[in-house]
Amino acid sequence: MLQVEMMPAERGDAILVEYGIGPQATNRVLIDGGPVNSGNYDGIRSRLAEIPTAADGRRYLDLLIVTHVDTDHVEGVIRLLQDDELRCVFDDVWFNGWRHLVEVDPTATVDVLGGKQGEFLGALLQHQGRPWNQFVKGGPLFVPDVGELPTVTLRGGLRLTLLSPTVEKLERMAKVWGDEVRAAGFEPGDADAAVASLSSLWWAQAPGGTLGTSPIPSSSDGSEANGSSIAVLAEFGETTTRSVLLAGDAHVDVLTASLRRLKAERGLAVDAPLAIDAFKLSHHGSKNNVTGQLFEEVLATHYLISTSGDRFNHPDAEAIAGVRSAHSSNGVAAPELLFNYRQPNTTIWDQPAITARFEAEAILRLTT
Repeated sequence: MLQVEMMPAERGDAILVEYGIGPQATNRVLIDGGPVNSGNYDGIRSRLAEIPTAADGRRYLDLLIVTHVDTDHVEGVIRLLQDDELRCVFDDVWFNGWRHLVEVDPTATVDVLGGKQGEFLGALLQHQGRPWNQFVKGGPLFVPDVGELPTVTLRGGLRLTLLSPTVEKLERMAKVWGDEVRAAGFEPGDADAAVASLSSLWWAQAPGGTLGTSPIPSSSDGSEANGSSIAVLAEFGETTTRSVLLAGDAHVDVLTASLRRLKAERGLAVDAPLAIDAFKLSHHGSKNNVTGQLFEEVLATHYLISTSGDRFNHPDAEAIAGVRSAHSSNGVAAPELLFNYRQPNTTIWDQPAITARFEAEAILRLTT
């Protein structure tokens, strides 16, 4: 069984992947934690509290992926790591922090939105002694320009193939990280100062604090933060292999190039789209990240769109129409659309001729 659940995360992502042999999940991966405002973290926390505890009272997950540092992906993770009641433990945490950006580009002068949140997360991982990018021996996670795409098989048999980011995207992020950090009164890479600053912020506290309004994230599809997103193709199954592309906010040029490489590596026809079971669309269904070029490389039977539509009015109608058009032009059956909110930009697809599901049904379960 392979199950993907888009937890309500307002304009962001908080995705729980559960898998295992048989009807019950025994392994789990968490991808992002959404923003922290209007009680958003409380809902995610309640769902994670359903994960069974071990004999020591902790909840063990195989992997935490923090795709990138925009607030609508990272704030909830920062609170989760300090949640001493929930007590989540991860075999590894995938996250490209400041030290990884400097390793990629030692000449970076540093200066973008999310840099401060990235510093906070990196400081917590360091101070708490959490495993961090162990897949690459503590180094940066990226898709190399040449050679095979990085691949790892997690405990329990989930295979992950890294599709984003590239070195170029990380270098661009490295050049736009530090202004916000310095505005907060400390230097990039100073973990002690970051933790001290973190303690004064309402949204970073453990559950029980006063909630307010999160900083507004970047709405730009082409932002350096989005370009630095970690994206993976997850595959699982013994008899039947199921596959889900979890794209974060990755840029379309990186995804298309990596998918083309993946098909070549596997000896598949490079002029035909890769057929997969599900695709969590990049950047919440933005039209600039859902293009005809992308669907030359991949088509899915299910598309997952995580957004409440606030502030940026995602998903774009052009993006969803593009998904359906790509299937039609390729002679492929119309896909199922899964939304984790019923809102004006999703309910327009609630028509008899279109298969769409909403809110509490934004759970995709695939038998293997």
